[in-house]
Amino acid sequence: MVEIVPGRVLAASIRDVSRTGLRLELHQAIERGVNVKVVLPRDVVVFGQVRYSKPAGDRFHIGIQIDTMQLPEEQAAKQVQAKRIAPNR
Repeated sequence: MVEIVPGRVLAASIRDVSRTGLRLELHQAIERGVNVKVVLPRDVVVFGQVRYSKPAGDRFHIGIQIDTMQLPEEQAAKQVQAKRIAPNR
């Protein structure tokens, strides 16, 4: 699910994920520069900005640059614990 901040919700498929961004597929274009909220599996929420919107057949590929990410409380606690256990390099 993609929410165009504020308020408009669109269905989307995830096509690619990297450390800095997402590529989504939607049935309509989203204008470059628009802020979005993307809800991923396991209740991970990504806030970002549209960097591109390109036609792909009868759909559009939307590139999102990640600004911030929210993890569910339990998942965030596990990451903090793992960082405490991991040796410094």
